[in-house]
Amino acid sequence: MLLGYLSQSRHIAARIRTELPGRHFGALVGCIEEFISHHKKVDALFKHDARGHNPHNSVTERLSRMLAGLKDIEESFI
Repeated sequence: MLLGYLSQSRHIAARIRTELPGRHFGALVGCIEEFISHHKKVDALFKHDARGHNPHNSVTERLSRMLAGLKDIEESFI
């Protein structure tokens, strides 16, 4: 997760990318997607409040936005 957040900066992403297998974010993206999948399963276990809000969903949404940003950065290197 930390590498994903650090990679939101293009300059840092370029440096991290050189250390990853195949010099791309494929493995990192896969790990983050798996983490988000587990997070969604946990979210489903928590009840919603009277307004239908689940406070745990906001964390999952932030993780999903981070992943989308990482994918955008990966595409910019291609």
